[in-house]
Amino acid sequence: MSAVNILQFSVKGIKNISKTITLDFYKKKVDNNFDMGDYNIKSIYGPNGVGKTAIIDAFALLDNFFFNKNYLVDDNTILLNLINQSLKRTEISILFYFSVGDFRRVMQYDITLAVKDDSVYIEKEQYLIGKNIPSKVVLSIQEGKVFKSDSHTEFDTKVIHELEEDFKNISRNSSIFSLVFSSSKYREKMKINEKENIFMEMQYLFYAFKQVIVKTDYADSHSFYKASCHYKESFEQFQKQGEQNEPTSDEGLPGIISKDNYNK
Repeated sequence: MSAVNILQFSVKGIKNISKTITLDFYKKKVDNNFDMGDYNIKSIYGPNGVGKTAIIDAFALLDNFFFNKNYLVDDNTILLNLINQSLKRTEISILFYFSVGDFRRVMQYDITLAVKDDSVYIEKEQYLIGKNIPSKVVLSIQEGKVFKSDSHTEFDTKVIHELEEDFKNISRNSSIFSLVFSSSKYREKMKINEKENIFMEMQYLFYAFKQVIVKTDYADSHSFYKASCHYKESFEQFQKQGEQNEPTSDEGLPGIISKDNYNK
């Protein structure tokens, strides 16, 4: 049985949010007794203009960025309006708990998007993992350059070198994950790979993102937001697919649904 839970979500630099806002979904230490039983519901409340909608927009931005390799280019105008005009950058971080059988991972994914010459580019993209606390760097990309880590095996280092060669011209405009999972070459490599290395760690994160849903409902002029983890496939089923499916609606594969496409 596989499971995904959001442990924490942080955002800074979306719309009027100029300081870091962090939502903690689980306040206990992550250990063998991990249980989300008393932490499944969170509410965000406050007066107009404090940033409630901006948090949902940050979820949607993160999802679009992760799955759509052309997002920064195709939706540049939308992003320029989303990113805080004073800071000229946005920072988003999400912490997942992932388990399948007795295996578990705490995964942290961070992005920093910045504005330069009326264009949005990736300043930083980073993925960390750990059993209880994410401390091991799987991928860290800053200004288009992949940083090596002491924890990288010889195999990981070869993969990183290959990624740099394949995507060096567009890595500042697309998430490395969206590039990898939209590439038949790398999907095939992951399909035949079963070892604990950079490919498997990327699959864990991709699977986690596919389970997250954010819905909005504007009926009667009242805003309702729902963030949840929803399963339409186990991790084993996900692995067997060996291909990317971009979630765009609540009727398809699980994904974050922005308020724009949810109401269509």
